[in-house]
Amino acid sequence: MLTLIQCFDPIPLKNIIGCLRLQPEKLIFLGKEKVMQASLPRYKAFLKSKGIRTEIRLYHVDTNRTNEILKTMRSLTKSEKECIIDITGGKDSFILAAGILMGEQNIRIQKFDSKSGLTIDLDRDGNTISGETAKLSAEELIRLMGGIIHPEFEEPSKSYPIEKIEPLWRFVAKDPRAWNRNVSVLYEFERRSASKKEIILSKKALSESISGYKEKEKTFVKLIEGLRESGVIDDMGEKGLFHYRYTDSVLQEAVKKAGNILEMKTLFEARLIKKDGKAYFNDCQMSVTIDWDGIIQDQENYTPETRNEIDVLLMRGVTPLFISCKNGSIGEEELYKLNTVALRFGSPLAKKMLIATDLEDRNSMSGKAFIQRARDMGIYVVPNAAELSRREWAEELQKAMEN
Repeated sequence: MLTLIQCFDPIPLKNIIGCLRLQPEKLIFLGKEKVMQASLPRYKAFLKSKGIRTEIRLYHVDTNRTNEILKTMRSLTKSEKECIIDITGGKDSFILAAGILMGEQNIRIQKFDSKSGLTIDLDRDGNTISGETAKLSAEELIRLMGGIIHPEFEEPSKSYPIEKIEPLWRFVAKDPRAWNRNVSVLYEFERRSASKKEIILSKKALSESISGYKEKEKTFVKLIEGLRESGVIDDMGEKGLFHYRYTDSVLQEAVKKAGNILEMKTLFEARLIKKDGKAYFNDCQMSVTIDWDGIIQDQENYTPETRNEIDVLLMRGVTPLFISCKNGSIGEEELYKLNTVALRFGSPLAKKMLIATDLEDRNSMSGKAFIQRARDMGIYVVPNAAELSRREWAEELQKAMEN
């Protein structure tokens, strides 16, 4: 019967990674009981959802007092048949107590690497407990950290080929700033269509209802031609009408907002990355809306609450990569928002990345200052996604993950 002994840590991921890896019969936390009790229901529900039947026990200990920790450890190692002391989380006093105990008796002390999800043998006996590599999905991570993904976004099927979005991506990448302007015209026109699947617009009606129609019509016609050549739409134009239908729902979603195609490109490129013949990321999600308190309110009694959308969220083992995708101008507030959400729902272990199709003035003093500010926050910046090859996409995403 394996028992895992840990110092309770403020970061939920550090508290749970060892249990994910070893799935022990018992998980014993040492710490302030009031603090531990507040998180206990969430941890129990989380382990149950993962099918892990681990009993959690709490021992009230002043974690600032090494002697008190040591005394509790001695008692536990005598009463429990097979113990491992996990020093992944907790204070230095806990690590010191574990070191003293190791000098007194033959005790296993291990740590779990959040990057690999594997065990690090710290007692140097050459023995580590085998088990599954710890992995979390994006949904599981957010739930563990006290939030929830809501509403859920129906992303492209894993069987959907990246080749189908490539012509549209190349079309956008030629002039990302023009794409931003043109999409707003596309929306202005299309919202007047009775059907969203098959767009039918009267040119006469448009001219009467849209301000500055003549110039906008030129933009619209050019854009429609580009979308047709990219395989996004089938153009069935008739005299006096704009008439076309989207070839599939994924491509239609890609043009709904200016930044959608960049998010999709990032998602598809992340899915394709392999290492040692296996997928590099174990979960890839786009348009992830995070409800901070994890409570879904009914519409009748709705009150304002905190929500944030992360453009792309990738998981490698238990380590998340939070990505902001920007196809236009980017203010410094975007850096702070990304940093705040990543710290709240990914902990200090989280990786952060900003992908810009073509970062404005990236070689100017202000552009360089912006990139440096991002680096100071631990945010990996790709300023030129429009220029990247398939190999370079893979390299950049892996650098951000391993940075």
